[in-house]
Amino acid sequence: MGVRGANGAGGPSGFAARLLDALLPVQCVGCGTWDTVLCPACARLADGTEPDWHVLETSPPSPDLGVWTLGEYEGRLRRIVLAAKHGERVGLAGFLERAGRALGEGVAASGLVDGARGEAEDIWVVPAPSGWRRRFRGQMVAPDVARGVGSELARSTGLRVRVISCVRLRAGAPSQSGRSAEERRSGRAGSMASAADVPPGVAVVLVDDVITTGATLRELARVCGTGTVAAAALCRAGPRTG
Repeated sequence: MGVRGANGAGGPSGFAARLLDALLPVQCVGCGTWDTVLCPACARLADGTEPDWHVLETSPPSPDLGVWTLGEYEGRLRRIVLAAKHGERVGLAGFLERAGRALGEGVAASGLVDGARGEAEDIWVVPAPSGWRRRFRGQMVAPDVARGVGSELARSTGLRVRVISCVRLRAGAPSQSGRSAEERRSGRAGSMASAADVPPGVAVVLVDDVITTGATLRELARVCGTGTVAAAALCRAGPRTG
């Protein structure tokens, strides 16, 4: 009698997955509903509301940035972001990309990218870089959001849009987790370097997961230069940064 392959529903891996699910039942990462990783109500947080925006002041020569977010870093949205960044057995790439498309729609509707059309031939969507530990664990949030932003900007503008990880963290750059606002600002200053220079004729849209003080986006803008036209993040912690 034939045996189904390890990747088939009846193979060992399928049986092991079902057994693991039976022993470790899942809950919605946003609200705790049983037997689903993300319930319909929490899934709608990705694109159920119009993105909010504010202006982030940056240091010359970088221009001040319009920044789009889905909401405050609290409640269900906060728990979803934490699960994406730190959870195991959680697949939230689809949610993150849909959130990115909603954010990209907000950026496109603002006209900021259209305003750069006269000079821009391409758009680069640049995600905030992650430390080596998160890269090793495959728990990077910003690249998934950036892919969604990029797909919507491509659809809306007709320009060639590329998601480019052209900024890296310098060796020894401290983690922002658990740091005070002042420590976040000082810790990010000078912490990034270019991995690929932004060519002339390219408009840049920055992407992060959570905005607290705006230090990460300011540093990204410094490295990417004056072609930076807008930014997006899943959510905003605390008062609006200025």
